[in-house]
This record gives sequence, structure tokens and C-alpha cells, in this order.
Amino acid sequence: RLLAVVALVSVAAVAAVGALLATAMTVVPAATTRLLVNRMLPWQLASMALGAVQSLAGLWLSVELNAPPGAAIAVLGGVLFALAGAWVAWRDRPRRHGAVVAA
Repeated sequence: RLLAVVALVSVAAVAAVGALLATAMTVVPAATTRLLVNRMLPWQLASMALGAVQSLAGLWLSVELNAPPGAAIAVLGGVLFALAGAWVAWRDRPRRHGAVVAA
């Protein structure tokens, strides 16, 4: 059922707003939250919340910067994805413990 709903939303969104904005509002928030969440229900809820916040913030930025709303939402989504990826890479980096011993 979930796959059918995702397919329906994707087709309707592409027809309504175009490929760039549909991707920025559906795929990018899900990919961003997947970096941070491992379980399905929290991932779905976080994706919906991030998509809504990202869309509203992108619309606000487009008004403030006099930019196209689709581009502002897409760029904001890309920036958030990059920040989440950088944070996960920093969090999971190998740590060195102990003092360095010279031989």
C-alpha cells in the first residue's frame, strides 16, 4: 500500500508542480531524515515534518529574497541534506583514544 501511495503522490505532484519541486518536496526530505532515523514510523513522521517545514521556509525565503519559490525550496532541501550528511559523517568518524606512543 505504501508503494502505491508514494507512486500516486509522485505522479500527481509532478503533474501539478513539476519535476524539480516534486522531488524537492517528497524525495529530499525522506532522504535527509533517512540519514538520521533508522525505524520506519519515525522516519515517515520526520519526513512529513521536514517536508512541511522545508516548504514553508522555502516559501518565506523566496518572498524575502525575491526568488522563485520552487528554486528556493529545492536549494533549501539540498542544503539541509548536505548538512545532515556532514553531521552524520562527523558523528560516525573514527575516534582516536589514548596517547600517541613514540617508538
